[in-house]
Amino acid sequence: KQWYQRRVRGGKTLPINFNIIGTILQTNFRMFTQYSGTMVYDFFKTSFPGTMTVEMEGKFCDDMTVKVTSTLTYVKDCLICRCQVHFENMTEESMAMSEDLSNCMPCFEVMDKGNKADEAMSTMDLVWRTGDMIGKYNCRLTSIVKCTGNFAPPLHFIGHEFKLTEKSENNLHFAQRQKSRATVINYYKNH
Repeated sequence: KQWYQRRVRGGKTLPINFNIIGTILQTNFRMFTQYSGTMVYDFFKTSFPGTMTVEMEGKFCDDMTVKVTSTLTYVKDCLICRCQVHFENMTEESMAMSEDLSNCMPCFEVMDKGNKADEAMSTMDLVWRTGDMIGKYNCRLTSIVKCTGNFAPPLHFIGHEFKLTEKSENNLHFAQRQKSRATVINYYKNH
């Protein structure tokens, strides 16, 4: 399990719903994913000590886009994450600005080798329900994770569950919990 807290400083509220921004930022912390036994190489935990960089691009169903660049380092028992997040094509009518979005629905991330030996690539479809629980707002998020000196894992899947645990009325503070568990599907096991 991991916890993520975010505070906005300067008195201005964040225009993007915290359920969206928190989920996108928290996907950086894959080193907390549970890998059981010897099913697959844990690319993320073995990246430290050292530095991990993550480049993400996402496209939302209303054509809003997001680009995220993150650098994660582990120093003296502390994980430090520096992020830059850029949203484009955001309009006043965008669901991303609505307070009526649920937590991100449970989802699976597809992880595979990248174009270089020390890269992993992933794709994840994120879905939030609207306040009436009938509609949905979604984003296809792709990532390239780079860890110099490490080698990429084989194809596997990571299940994610996000839960908002605390949120202020003025949209200046929130806390979110995430559970992530890796799995491999063996198509030949029963043949």
